[in-house]
Amino acid sequence: MNKYESGNPINNRTQSSPPAPLLKERGASPPLAGVAEGRGWTLLRYCLLLPLLWAAGCSDDNNGTDPTPEPAEDAAEIIYTFASNAPATNAYTVTLNGKPCYVFPAQTADIVTFGIDNSKGDVEVAITSKAAVANVKIRPTSAGITPAVNGNTITFTLTGPQYLSVEINDTYTGRPLLLFADAPETDIPASNVIRYEAGKIHDIGGDFALTGEKAVYIAPGAIVYGGLKVTNRENIRITGRGILSGGRFIDRDYRMMELEKLSRLRIEGITIVDSKSWTVALSACNDIDIQDVKIVNRAPTDDGIDIVGSQNVRIDHCFIHTADDCVAIKAGDEWYLEYAQDDVVNVSVKNSVFWIPNPDSNVFEIGYETGADTIKNILYENNDIIHLVGAAASTRGAFSIHNCGRAVVDNIKYKDIRVEDASVYLMDFRVMYDPTYSKKDTNRGKIGDVYLENISVTTTPGGTVSSIMRSYSATANIEHVWIKNMTVNGQKITRQADLNLNAGQPGVALNMPEITIE
Repeated sequence: MNKYESGNPINNRTQSSPPAPLLKERGASPPLAGVAEGRGWTLLRYCLLLPLLWAAGCSDDNNGTDPTPEPAEDAAEIIYTFASNAPATNAYTVTLNGKPCYVFPAQTADIVTFGIDNSKGDVEVAITSKAAVANVKIRPTSAGITPAVNGNTITFTLTGPQYLSVEINDTYTGRPLLLFADAPETDIPASNVIRYEAGKIHDIGGDFALTGEKAVYIAPGAIVYGGLKVTNRENIRITGRGILSGGRFIDRDYRMMELEKLSRLRIEGITIVDSKSWTVALSACNDIDIQDVKIVNRAPTDDGIDIVGSQNVRIDHCFIHTADDCVAIKAGDEWYLEYAQDDVVNVSVKNSVFWIPNPDSNVFEIGYETGADTIKNILYENNDIIHLVGAAASTRGAFSIHNCGRAVVDNIKYKDIRVEDASVYLMDFRVMYDPTYSKKDTNRGKIGDVYLENISVTTTPGGTVSSIMRSYSATANIEHVWIKNMTVNGQKITRQADLNLNAGQPGVALNMPEITIE
């Protein structure tokens, strides 16, 4: 059987400045402004468009419509137009200021994507559930949204772009309803671009790759089935407000975005769903921006964003729901890219929402592959972890460093992070030998300074959280952990005993790190 089957919060954020305009579109003709629109010119323009559409490689499951029309000038809500035969949920109906909005049924959640221009007012969201509503909770709780419930209808007001999980009758254990409200698009690529139109379903297969183009644009209202591969390029953009789906993949070896040896890459705005393997895989890359990206999967090896042997990576204002690691930092990964042995330096993960529903996964993972000299200067700041669920036997958690290679992992900072619904390990820092991941390096590495500041944790009712810190030897060790203003259920951590350290863990290391608690 083929690997690919073709068949049927951060709130009120101001977008950063977009990159410089792209080069002239391949094969584009001069503009026809000022020319009379006779039948001849209409036919000429149509003929000129045909090679561009062919080059885009867009095979459509239906004719769809033209790109989404501009919203009314006075409308705060920007409702995207999807294909009339697009799959739709049967669990909810959603309106924005009284206007119906399409709900996409991903494999693990129902998803609403739309735009909001808060300069033109607020947006009242109304959700009607087909099932009776016993309770509802909107996360992250830092958004401060308390909905009103009238029968089976839930209403609340949005004042700006936000990424939210609406959990009706505790649906976080099953199929939540996710609302992704983005700011209006700016700087849409107009040249040298492969474009997937709104109101259409596109099937691009599993081996689609850029050739000479500089950008991929998935328009709001477009659904694209397939994956993208870009290798050895620079100044590339993958952008839009559409949906990229792995729902037709049947082999977990396919990744949704395989990005190798790139410099100056920007991924912005799109929603990626139903990946069977790593979702966004960066290997041997430099100078990368990932912004306003939403990832919703639940497969055993579906890491959200993997940063392998790469430098200067910035992740900002994203939403990641995965069964495996949300953001994983690695080096020396033999399974996919043997050349990604470079150090990992200067990575930031900010202003985002994370969720792991699986008991054996990590939110922020460094390792297990650490086959480089250095992994350093990693910053996680102003993030919400809305569910940290798992079993008592799980040994992974929110903040994890598993150094199985030779690397010196140093200057790792976790700052201003809110953890909700926690029931597994908070910190899991280990220098270790693993027969699978350590065979390349005969020497064990170490973990240098780790800083945790302004960390608030709320456990499940009656629950507790623990942490693990274990060195391999007196030299392959964890040197220093700094903790400042960490609270669990509102109680400040003031001493090492409060960390519930290495509880139930056999063979605790000979060398414990120096821990400073303020």
